[in-house]
Amino acid sequence: MKANFSMRRFVVLVSRLFLVLSVAMSMSFVSSITMSFAQEVPVLKYYYVCDIATPEALKEVQDAVNEILVKTIGAKVELHPLSFHEVTTKIPLILASGEDADIVSASSFCPYITEYQTKGLLALDELLPKVTPKLWNKYDKKVWNGVRIQGKIYMVPNNNPGVSYPGFWARKDLVDKYKFDWENADSWEAWEPFFDAILKNEKDVIPILSTQDYWGRLWFPNYYGYDSVGSVKAPYGQSLIVVKATDPKRKVIAAPFTKDYEHAVRLARKWYLKGYFSKTPPTEAEMMTMRANGKFATFAVPFVGEGDTTAMANNEWSGRTILQAKIKGKNPIITTGTYTGSGNAVCRVSKHPDLALKFIEQMHTNEALHNLLNFGIEGKHWVWVDKGRKLISLPPGVTGRTAQYNPNTYWQFGDSNLQYFMSEGSLHTAERVAKAMKNAIYSTILGFTPDPTPVKSQIAAVSSVAQEYGEPLEKGLVDPDDPNRGLTVFRNKLREAGINRIVVEFQRQINKWAIQNIKE
Repeated sequence: MKANFSMRRFVVLVSRLFLVLSVAMSMSFVSSITMSFAQEVPVLKYYYVCDIATPEALKEVQDAVNEILVKTIGAKVELHPLSFHEVTTKIPLILASGEDADIVSASSFCPYITEYQTKGLLALDELLPKVTPKLWNKYDKKVWNGVRIQGKIYMVPNNNPGVSYPGFWARKDLVDKYKFDWENADSWEAWEPFFDAILKNEKDVIPILSTQDYWGRLWFPNYYGYDSVGSVKAPYGQSLIVVKATDPKRKVIAAPFTKDYEHAVRLARKWYLKGYFSKTPPTEAEMMTMRANGKFATFAVPFVGEGDTTAMANNEWSGRTILQAKIKGKNPIITTGTYTGSGNAVCRVSKHPDLALKFIEQMHTNEALHNLLNFGIEGKHWVWVDKGRKLISLPPGVTGRTAQYNPNTYWQFGDSNLQYFMSEGSLHTAERVAKAMKNAIYSTILGFTPDPTPVKSQIAAVSSVAQEYGEPLEKGLVDPDDPNRGLTVFRNKLREAGINRIVVEFQRQINKWAIQNIKE
């Protein structure tokens, strides 16, 4: 009896042990399946321009973005913010080297045509209508045709309806103080009395902002009525190949050989010698600190617009009111750049191009995602002022420079019509743009984007020459008559680099494009 009882207890114990082990193994199996499923959610790497993003805030925004994306497209995104300085060189390097990446931002800081030249972008013609029909049908054919290169679409343009003019962003406090009639200033030179007043009366205030790279020049093609052709320029400069926006013959011109370009560099030299620009251009980081501390009076730009500047003032000028001072009489020019000025592209090496495109579609159609990328987390990085009118602000006590997450790139994340408003004035931007469009000049090469491939080596050589000789001239750092580094030397170096061959090739492409697309 005892032996039988002991045997039964042993059998029961063994059975229970097997049951426990089975349950444990089963749970482990389920857990491994769950982990495996989580790991199988594709992760997309997105490189974009961002002014401020602390590591902690970036993770919070990324987690919130992914909460949306996992539900909507079945993927996650890994955010890779780049500074305005970094993006110019880093994105082309990523694309050219085939580094692991899925989506890249294109903008004036890293132009679409520059990204195309790396051969690192994926053509989207087949994917767009098949994978993202909502995005494909959202915009008119002229928009898609406007970003074609050699008949192919390599970028989804951001929807930023607007117009832009050459002019200044100017501090209202100083303009008012010296009673300057900025609304009737009809040329660069018309601003000289204001700049003289700043030099005479304002200690430690420089009339015009400049940096070592992008800012502090007066050669803006649209000031002289040109449309830029491609991206033939110094890395941080403006285009050197242009067409007069109103020219029915669409003649391609090498800008440095024109009187307009000479006017720009001679005026820059005059202003540099007078002290309108800093004698030693600061770095981008130094400039941002100086600007926030009120060390500049104006900011010469090619894209003064109709939008409200409150957000920019808070982000960059410590809340000082900034005027959009257009040069009077300079009509806005609607160019191919109106469509290609900013957008997002899929990398050729992406392992998930369909999901990458779906992510871009979400930026154009998902209001919550769009504003997350622009402003961050509600209650932490921004607060409601009037939810009914979608009016927001930074949290109390927070400025654009002390914010934890502040890309300060409202043009970058898809359809700006989805965007919350940062000021009362921005509520009425659409009406101002519609009014301005009535006086806009439509370029005669609107919709044309050149293929740089046939003259790739010449473009590289011209870019190098422009960086060495053109940049110092455009910023007034070198006398245009200097026998060793002046305008004549720059022009000769451009000829040697092959700029005339670029002109001939782009003219051939424009002529062919016009025959196919322009109905006279």
